Amino acid sequence: GGPEYYSFSMNPTYARSKYQEALDLIVRAWTEPGPFEHYGEHWKLRHVNPWPTPFQKPHPPIWIPGAGSKETIELVAERRYSYMGIPYFHKSFFKKNFDMFRKACQKNGYKAHEEQTGWLVPIYV
Repeated sequence: GGPEYYSFSMNPTYARSKYQEALDLIVRAWTEPGPFEHYGEHWKLRHVNPWPTPFQKPHPPIWIPGAGSKETIELVAERRYSYMGIPYFHKSFFKKNFDMFRKACQKNGYKAHEEQTGWLVPIYV
């Protein structure tokens, strides 16, 4: 969000494409033996050699946080990841978002599982 963009001198125009490239790189690092190079639009890495690699195959479950943007919901559904609502809004807002996610999954040819939706709840001790 805004504070992070300011703190890291990041232009929010590129936030989504940077995020997607980083996500693709993480999945690649989990699934492709290294070392390999990555020269993307935003990230330039000469030597990627992840170790240890995950035991879960093809990779661990991926949860994508979201606050209701259509683009995020569609990305999560297309890739069959899990969608996690962030706790800044009322639960009725997230019911609408989870319904939108389920419809996006249907549009991509599958039915969303219960395990693909979650609501992030902060706990303070």
